[in-house]
Amino acid sequence: MKNSNRRNVINMTLQILGKLSARLDTSHISHAFDQVLDRYIAQYRIPTNHVEFNQEIAGFLQAVYLIGVKPRMILTALEATAKAVSLLSQYNNNQGARGYEAAYLDAVFSGEEDIGDVCFKLSQIVKESEIRKYRDYVYVTTIDPSDWQLHINITAGIIELFGECLPPLIRESPPERFSGLYKDLIEMILSSQDLAIKISAGSYRLF
Repeated sequence: MKNSNRRNVINMTLQILGKLSARLDTSHISHAFDQVLDRYIAQYRIPTNHVEFNQEIAGFLQAVYLIGVKPRMILTALEATAKAVSLLSQYNNNQGARGYEAAYLDAVFSGEEDIGDVCFKLSQIVKESEIRKYRDYVYVTTIDPSDWQLHINITAGIIELFGECLPPLIRESPPERFSGLYKDLIEMILSSQDLAIKISAGSYRLF
């Protein structure tokens, strides 16, 4: 790679990593969900039967989508109940039981987990989904998903800049081989707190 082209690739990679490091911050999403939980903890009722359980998870999910999700959504009780039942398919408890039935039994009959724990886990399911959607949005609005040459250049820049942090197979291979994994490489770099701080602060200045 010619020195001028190498310089351009490295500087472009640093610019993209800097943008992503700033834009991928999801603390605002977590804060919104924390607000919902804080309000809920102060007022929730312990259900004693199936009907009350459905009412409780529906009311909680209505608050989640009104306060925690952006743009906010207003759900009817029926919509919230149906969505909660669907989301709780991802629920699991300490005994390994899964799904809506496990959540219901925990909330009404278990001495270990109550409705507060069930709603906390329900909020985590929604939050994780919102974070994934937000991160996907950040990537596709920062990096053209169809620009294969850009993906190769990003991979080359990451190998050049952070090769010592990468497995030898990636470090010693042509960037074309792993350009399809450019997002994974970016995540690997930005997941290192020390590297992310340096990138955000503009500490990498090779030219």
